[in-house]
Amino acid sequence: MQALLHTLCSLLPYHLVCYGGLFGLQIFQTFLNTKIQHPSTSIPDLITLEQDLFPTTCQCQLGIIILTVVTRPPYSIFSFANHHWNAIPLLIILLTATLNWLIFGPRTVSAAITRRSLREQATDGKVADAGDPAGFEPANRMLAVNCARLRRLNVVSLLATLWYGFALSSSLLHDGWLRW
Repeated sequence: MQALLHTLCSLLPYHLVCYGGLFGLQIFQTFLNTKIQHPSTSIPDLITLEQDLFPTTCQCQLGIIILTVVTRPPYSIFSFANHHWNAIPLLIILLTATLNWLIFGPRTVSAAITRRSLREQATDGKVADAGDPAGFEPANRMLAVNCARLRRLNVVSLLATLWYGFALSSSLLHDGWLRW
């Protein structure tokens, strides 16, 4: 019972849960969130549900990063004083998540909405050149550019998350928190 109580009072399990959630969210953001393909084109098309979920996942990502920093064993955020190099990947993740949330996420959703509204107007007959794909070229290009930027940031963030995982395990092993 004492070992369980000691574990519950330690920051390590909470930090590992936060890091695991962050890693899972990074994989979701990188590989699943912007990969919905429209059948007639090769450019990603965000469905309505994902347009509503996108800001929420970016906010969750920021929250999980903050929780990961706050639960860093053994002394919370003060642990980075001894392992200041371990803070660099978390800063990279924080920067990329902030850029996704404030800049590239809204641009991508806006471009997807614009593209969808043009397509809906074309199917309703409101656009004169409904069969002309050149009329949709600026909207397609804007969506493709924003999706590419978003994906690049997500890949950088995923690599930084992996970097932090190795840095964390190294510091835990060398500080005596884990013994093999």
